[in-house]
Amino acid sequence: MRTLLVVIGMTIAGGAAAANFDGVYTGTRTTNPLRPGTVGCTPANAVASKFIVRNNHFKMKMGNDTNDIVVAPDGTIETSMAYRYAAQGTMNSVVHVNGKIVGDVFQMEIGNEYCSTHVSLKKTAS
Repeated sequence: MRTLLVVIGMTIAGGAAAANFDGVYTGTRTTNPLRPGTVGCTPANAVASKFIVRNNHFKMKMGNDTNDIVVAPDGTIETSMAYRYAAQGTMNSVVHVNGKIVGDVFQMEIGNEYCSTHVSLKKTAS
């Protein structure tokens, strides 16, 4: 009698390595006020935009402040930040940032109760 031995091998890793989203992303942004006469929210259609991601972080100027935004290992971007109008210098609102980088495409929504901006970018350099 012959015995057939089947060996099944499995490799279990401690977790997947985080993706590297570093690079230069260029494209456009479109901004729309959600209320008439909103201070600090100028309508803009297809304005050229560029973000530079380094070490899965990028900088975003919002009002008086420059904020450090983190890209999660799955490409998700989710954060909130204070928005201070230049003329007043105090916190006037909270801005929500939600987006995702998938492959070479970077999509993001930025907004609050007064203003909405859609950003659509493509990776143009590493």
